[in-house]
Amino acid sequence: MPNRMQEHIRLNPILSDPQQDILSINAEVIRLQDEAANNPEHWLHDGLKAHFEARQQQLAALKR
Repeated sequence: MPNRMQEHIRLNPILSDPQQDILSINAEVIRLQDEAANNPEHWLHDGLKAHFEARQQQLAALKR
């Protein structure tokens, strides 16, 4: 599963600009977290999905 996070951060006008105010970045992160909480297929979940898939494979290998 590809991690879409880097691409979305690069395309986001607030998160990709290093000159942005910390409060506007914080507000954008909170907005994205709220958005992700309502959508299980949101790109913020990609890293977590990859982590848990790897852990499941490790556990399956240990059970053998």
